Amino acid sequence: MQLVNLKCVNHSSFTKIYKLIAIITLSIIGYVAPVYADDFIPDDISVSDTTNFMKDMEFDIQGGHLAWQDDRSGTLWVADVDPNTGAFNPINGMGTMVDLGLLPMSLTKNGPEWILGLPKAQVVYSKQLTAEPVTSVVKRAYLNRQGIWVTEDLPDTNSFYDPIGSKNPTDINGQVASHSALSTIWSVLNKVKKSGSLSTPPYLIHFPLIE
Repeated sequence: MQLVNLKCVNHSSFTKIYKLIAIITLSIIGYVAPVYADDFIPDDISVSDTTNFMKDMEFDIQGGHLAWQDDRSGTLWVADVDPNTGAFNPINGMGTMVDLGLLPMSLTKNGPEWILGLPKAQVVYSKQLTAEPVTSVVKRAYLNRQGIWVTEDLPDTNSFYDPIGSKNPTDINGQVASHSALSTIWSVLNKVKKSGSLSTPPYLIHFPLIE
């Protein structure tokens, strides 16, 4: 009987051979990679002035407005927003100059906020009173029956800042939480109740029902 020596075959060698055969075959048949048509054309429509720096804009979903603070001048601006297209009117967001001398956002870390509710949404913001030492008061702004933006201080909010408004569109009396170095104050229009502390992050505040 004749013995046949079986040698171990390295599978990696077969893999290299198969790859080489595939390359030669594709080169012979003239393989061409598929070309996909790039027929997507983005419909990019600017709804605001891209040259104007509008920081931390807040939107009134009830009345179709936006509010923002121009920290370069300390100005509170309100403009209209088209509910169908989202376009700003005017495009630079400078529709109505509601107030001047707002507390810089470098101190508050937040700009104006909307309070949703009836009959219309209102804006709350931090107004600077003095520079040395820095003092402030929380104010609200709303449209009166003549269509004019009116501002007024929230009672007992001297030395408070950074207000956060409630977001219930059906609320007759919107609520506001404002902060100082030591405490948080809840305001309901002209009714005030003091509670809480600044250790409570604003996004965790639950607005109490204040009679």
